[in-house]
Amino acid sequence: MRQRFVGCVIGVAVLCAVVRSNAQQTTRFEVATVTRNVSGSAAAGLDMSGGQVRATNLALRVLIRQAFDVIDSQIVNAPTWAADERYDVIAKAPEGITGAAMRPLLRMLLAERFKLATHTEMRDMPVYGLTKTASSTTPGLRETTRDCAANPGGGAAIDTTDQWPMCSVSLKPGLLYIGGFRMSVVTRQLAGLVGMPVLDETSITTPVQFRLEYQPADLFTALEQQTGFKLVSKSAPVEVVVVDSAERPTAN
Repeated sequence: MRQRFVGCVIGVAVLCAVVRSNAQQTTRFEVATVTRNVSGSAAAGLDMSGGQVRATNLALRVLIRQAFDVIDSQIVNAPTWAADERYDVIAKAPEGITGAAMRPLLRMLLAERFKLATHTEMRDMPVYGLTKTASSTTPGLRETTRDCAANPGGGAAIDTTDQWPMCSVSLKPGLLYIGGFRMSVVTRQLAGLVGMPVLDETSITTPVQFRLEYQPADLFTALEQQTGFKLVSKSAPVEVVVVDSAERPTAN
């Protein structure tokens, strides 16, 4: 340790000081409560907008999905109670932390309250490859220059109509809409619908506006007809979250 530290000081002292400072500061939610929900209700919800997490009647597996940005099939070795028992979570992030930047805070919360310990590894598993067809008619797909992930508050009116809102992701029964985000967001939402990881093989590099109206029984057909995309079944290495240990949450 001494040799590494001395080299650091001699080389780039200021940079090393910043690295050490960042390593010592782990961002947490400013306020967080976790309580068991024993209502027996089937209603559940999750809202991670406005720098807050408001989870109602959710299982630990669902919280893990959100924290690690995976689907259920990518969670391995979780205890049975992690799918059966439900919890309410209310947490407030420090000012300026919103959206995907809250995932590390949620992972920290799960580690502290549920004693969740995990590691990731690659495993071969069934997936879908999302490919482009030869169709020239794609009423449900538009490419755009507006990158809402890079600039979420800017130019929200550009390319926006009631049916094609910009900087919006909406998943409702029979409708998936994504406005102004890259294909990684499209594949992530489709993965949730089909229950398997979806790999982007479209070669589209720009943000898109994506609108899919479907019935569960004809999702694949609707996807191809409306967007010119096709889901192809295959096997591929996928990163999974392996649960090493978890405990029922501690008191607030």
